[in-house]
Amino acid sequence: MYNPNDITLNPNSTTTPPHQPQPQNEHDTTAVPTVHAPVSDESFDVDRALAAIEESTPSPDPLIKVNPRNADAVIENHQEDVRNGLVSDDTPVPPMVQPSVPHAPVAQPLPTQQIPSTLPTTPTIPTTSNTPDSPAKQAVHQAFGVAGAVTAATAATSSATPTVPTIPVVPATPTTTTPRVINTKKSGKRISFIGFTIGCGIFLLLLLGGGALVLWSMFQDPNQAWTIIDRASGELLIKLFTGTIFGILTIFGVFFLFVNLFRLASKKNTRKISYIGGMLVGFLMLGAWLGAGIPAISYLNTLSTNNVSTGLMVEAYVLLGNNESPRHINDDTPPLRIAPAKILFELNTTVYKATVGQLGLQTTPRMTLDCGNGETFSYSNESNTFWPCFYTEKGDYPVTITFNYTDRSTGQMTEQVFDMGSFPIDGQIALANINGTSQTKLLLNNDKTELIAGIAPAKIRFDAQDLISDLQLPTNDITWDIDGDGIFERAEDVVFSESFILSKLHTINYKIGTSPYTYTFDLRVQQSDVPICMIDVEDTTSKSYDFVISFVETNADISQYGFEIINTTTNQIIDRRQSTIGSLSYDFTREWSYAVKAYFITDDGSRGDCESDDFRVGAVPYVVDYTTTVQWPGESSASTLAQSDVLTINDDETWTIMSIPTKLAITIADIRPRSGTVTPIVELDGEPILSTNNENFSLTISAVGDHTLTIGVRDTLTNETSIIESHTIHVELPSIEGQLQVSPNSVGDEPFTVTLDASTVTLNDPDDEVVYFSWDFGDGEVKKNQSQGRIQHTYYFNEETQEGIYHPTCTITTRKGETMTLSLADPITIKRALRHAEIIFDSHPAQLANIGENVDMSLIVDGIPSTVIWDFGDGQNFQCTGRTCNEVTHNFLDTGTYAVSVTISYGDHPDVTAKKNIVIQ
Repeated sequence: MYNPNDITLNPNSTTTPPHQPQPQNEHDTTAVPTVHAPVSDESFDVDRALAAIEESTPSPDPLIKVNPRNADAVIENHQEDVRNGLVSDDTPVPPMVQPSVPHAPVAQPLPTQQIPSTLPTTPTIPTTSNTPDSPAKQAVHQAFGVAGAVTAATAATSSATPTVPTIPVVPATPTTTTPRVINTKKSGKRISFIGFTIGCGIFLLLLLGGGALVLWSMFQDPNQAWTIIDRASGELLIKLFTGTIFGILTIFGVFFLFVNLFRLASKKNTRKISYIGGMLVGFLMLGAWLGAGIPAISYLNTLSTNNVSTGLMVEAYVLLGNNESPRHINDDTPPLRIAPAKILFELNTTVYKATVGQLGLQTTPRMTLDCGNGETFSYSNESNTFWPCFYTEKGDYPVTITFNYTDRSTGQMTEQVFDMGSFPIDGQIALANINGTSQTKLLLNNDKTELIAGIAPAKIRFDAQDLISDLQLPTNDITWDIDGDGIFERAEDVVFSESFILSKLHTINYKIGTSPYTYTFDLRVQQSDVPICMIDVEDTTSKSYDFVISFVETNADISQYGFEIINTTTNQIIDRRQSTIGSLSYDFTREWSYAVKAYFITDDGSRGDCESDDFRVGAVPYVVDYTTTVQWPGESSASTLAQSDVLTINDDETWTIMSIPTKLAITIADIRPRSGTVTPIVELDGEPILSTNNENFSLTISAVGDHTLTIGVRDTLTNETSIIESHTIHVELPSIEGQLQVSPNSVGDEPFTVTLDASTVTLNDPDDEVVYFSWDFGDGEVKKNQSQGRIQHTYYFNEETQEGIYHPTCTITTRKGETMTLSLADPITIKRALRHAEIIFDSHPAQLANIGENVDMSLIVDGIPSTVIWDFGDGQNFQCTGRTCNEVTHNFLDTGTYAVSVTISYGDHPDVTAKKNIVIQ
């Protein structure tokens, strides 16, 4: 029997084993193929050779069919691999085949390979199996046995022309081999990890989304919702749910994006559409976070209790006069919002309850209303309102409500501010305190609930010009009830003044246009520490008037009076008079509007004043209210017309201007009575001054000499002209310009030292210079031809004349002999100094003495007393005159505490009393 182990493959040998069949001729196809292989020392591997044969075997012929017993298992396994991502879905199913009819294969040349030089002594023969081998394997084994299989395998894998001698292979006895057995066990369906994760994620998203939706619906009905859960907890949960939902979306988005990106980059020769689709899903999830998640979280942050939307939590009402009920600002006939006005804010209970519900509060918070004008008021549960806000000026006021409460979630005091919007005041009546030629804006009291008119008597100017313009009223249809008695005694008075004598709260009522309501505000007139006076004005002829001063509830003795005549149109003092009696007769030279201010000094040194209401001298059919401003040379802006050395107004109403060119601007505020055919006219030297709106007139004075300025009205229907006022403007260039000033002020207690300053004078002649300042201090002392332009002087109250008002002057003299006298706008007023007295225990400064000891006492006192009365407190007293009473000695006989007092009398001052205790032991 042939033993394959005895075969030696020698590449240099050409001998063919004798038992090897030889081909008969070159056309004999039954000959066994020869194997051309290089010699190798490696042992031959049969299984490897068989595997090579299978790999090189052509596709099965039509007679080879799929094994039906294994096909289902193979397909199921292949699908499972696709689901687990082990293979792509385009990988073909591995074939499982068996021959339908056994037949011998046609031998194919094998590729050249290394053949082991020595075959294994005992070839491995697989065990028999019911599954037959492939046709190639069977043919090899049947023809050649093991060695033949090796030779056939080698020949089958060879594709090159033989380079070595052929070695005949003796066929071995055919043996049966067992082919590979494929597991035919059929497995059931399994759930993948990815599918399980996606399913759980979808379920969690639905659960969280449902919870967030429930909480959101609770926000829509907070009155019911927050009885179950407080708002703070509800906010926390809805934010947590929403954040978790979008957090899961973000995680899944990142997972899908990077996993599919990795597969797209690592998988070769596979379809990539599925990976691109997975990346697209990841991008969509991340886009959901960026496009919806971030805005949703931002919006939920606005649901915090710091930003609860309250709407109109308060309703505004205008308080009216004459016992009329407050009116809502959105009434069918809404009231006007005019300052000064009191606005009452009432709580809107519906919005309030909704807000409290949204905050999750079960107790009433402490509420404070900020009116926007500096006033704050607490809420009153009894009246359901806040204290009225008092607005005094036109403008928009931001109104807010502040809640102070305990936060249930933190247990801390929390403050929440709710914006009620801007509350507008559409117009205002300007109010000012008039004192001579000065005007002071009225201020509020400390609680900002009342306007302070000043100390009685107070003269108040009412100006509604801007109000008429702001409300665009066609006429000056405004009526006034000044004393609050319900009777409207003033009509069509847009600008006027009124004096208030009594110290109390005065109620002012007025009506405007066609509005059916009565508007109101209060003025507080304060108590005066000096007697209150008032002036009665009586006209005796067309231009002659008597002024009489009277006092309200006082027994004070008046030692001196002073009067100032004021032109209220130009706001200038045109004359001053002094008198020892409380009356004055005065003749006016021009038709104009005037007022009289009176000064008085009591016997104890107190100074007081009062002012009359405005009165008209020489009434005319029409009244023109206007203002005049002046712009001096070199100035960039205009200023209100005022009396000075540059512009003086004489008794005959001549305006003297000492500087040119000077620009004047006249603004017509009102013409009374108003008529649609009446227009104002302004003329300079008979030439009309043109105006684009019949309100503003501008003119320039540039020539030296006298000019005539007239202001009047013209009726366009009748073409009649009425001259209301006429002024003579005298223009000259002064050689000296300047003014006299006083510091620190013009009123003080004696002794009162002031500084008078005339050093600011200037000369228009460059070749001239000031050489002297001559001072007349008005108290009898004069200093002539002084070189200094500033000087100090001390004033005292004149005990002999009982006079304390002084009018100092300074006369300027130049080298060329030009002179000019400067005076103060207001006189210097000196108040009588109060006397002072003090008791000194010289021998017993500790105010402690023994019975029987002599106690020396002295008196420190101002001035020269006329009478001194000592009262030692033990029933004994002592009276003397002059300074001899300043030192006394007294002996106390009993123990106790004694109040020693001294009463000092003066001939020209009130009595002064001093007291001090001493203890006797």
